[in-house]
Amino acid sequence: MKNIARHRKSFGKTFAAGSVALALLANTASALEITPFGKVGVIGSFNFGNGNTLDDPVLGYLGVTAHLGVDFNISGFRLGVGAMAGFAPLTLGAGGGYGSNFFVNHFGSLYKSPYVDASELYFGYSDHGISLIAGRYNASKLLPTAEWIGGHNQGLAFSFQSDYFGIWATWVNDYLRNGYNANADLGLDGRYGMDLAGFSGYSSSWDNFNIRNNLFAGGVDVKFAEYFSFSPYAQYWVRSHLDNYLQVGARLSVAFNAGPVKSKTTLRGLWTNNLNSGGNGVMWQADEELLFVDMIKLGGGYFSVGGIGLNELTIVDRTRFYGQYLFPQGYNGTGLINRGYLDAKVQTWYVFTGFKLGEMLDFDVLYADGDYKEFSAILNYNILSSENFAWSVGGGYVTNGFGNAHTGLAYTKLKF
Repeated sequence: MKNIARHRKSFGKTFAAGSVALALLANTASALEITPFGKVGVIGSFNFGNGNTLDDPVLGYLGVTAHLGVDFNISGFRLGVGAMAGFAPLTLGAGGGYGSNFFVNHFGSLYKSPYVDASELYFGYSDHGISLIAGRYNASKLLPTAEWIGGHNQGLAFSFQSDYFGIWATWVNDYLRNGYNANADLGLDGRYGMDLAGFSGYSSSWDNFNIRNNLFAGGVDVKFAEYFSFSPYAQYWVRSHLDNYLQVGARLSVAFNAGPVKSKTTLRGLWTNNLNSGGNGVMWQADEELLFVDMIKLGGGYFSVGGIGLNELTIVDRTRFYGQYLFPQGYNGTGLINRGYLDAKVQTWYVFTGFKLGEMLDFDVLYADGDYKEFSAILNYNILSSENFAWSVGGGYVTNGFGNAHTGLAYTKLKF
């Protein structure tokens, strides 16, 4: 009888422990959110004009990009994994053809071998407006108000955002390049089609944690609804075998709504100091956009770069220019090193117009002159669009101010 009682007692404890474990497992399962994300897209770039060719007369290419990842969220604690791949199955011109991928290992490789990398591999916490993520992640989503930081980064990112105040900080030691560049509008995720325009994975890997550039940055956002925002920030570049730089800047945005007319004025400034040579440069921009009856856009601005160029001191930029499409080389083919509007001492004025039809259609036309010249006309049409899914098609034309470099573009993209 004692043995039976002992076994009953032991069974009761085991049953209770198992019940607790099953309850905890059930609660964990119910709290687990699994969110897939990614995109697949195709871009065609057709180049002409003797100012827009490589050593060999390549006339264009067809590029394919695919991205797939999963985010696991348990009560705010997050783990994410993802991969991105890009390849040019067709090039046009001398040496072109199907499968030739001519740009590989040519002036920086438009789509760089091995054509695939782990775009996301992160863990951290994100809930109630607070995010702290380490690893490889999409900085454009974690740091949506940063001026010069975006795309897929490797490092550490922190942000807190409320209705009236925000603060963010990051350490970046590597970044993936796929052509992505930020949009002048903080509410839009990148300039149209650019995230399909090339591919080069992170330079570091598990067996070669290559820290070439360390970027330490942080900023504050003060805002009042959609009418006013002020965002000061600072950046410190520590670069291997290169000069180090300190940057301090701010963005001021003022908007008003007068019924059929909406106005948004944006002022930007950035002071850059070469800590090795002592040289200084000041970038500033004034931009005005008017929107009539929520459809017709009209505006202009002035962009001035001081004595220090910003091409290699910015991961992305929030200008309105599409000129990086013109020269498919540099920074592993994404054209990001050929952003002529960021060269030292460049002074540029620009005007723009366009047409907007809700979230369905966006058509932008820009003309820039001065030290940097550009004419661009880009259209994006969302065939299907919801909160978690979008199928878009688009294209356009970019030229260096009707000079000797021209590019025609066409793309389609599924994003979820």
